[in-house]
Amino acid sequence: MHAMPLILILALVVLFPIGWLVSRALYRTLVAWTVGLCWLGWVGLALWRWWAG
Repeated sequence: MHAMPLILILALVVLFPIGWLVSRALYRTLVAWTVGLCWLGWVGLALWRWWAG
């Protein structure tokens, strides 16, 4: 019965950094998409206003 907590601790030690890295990557991707879309919208609006006169 001693093996179970050890396996759980090992799983946490292994999975926690992986989960942290994945969440960081997802967060960065989300931020990049948000910034990119805002920038595209802003540029598109500026171009449309310039084109419309």
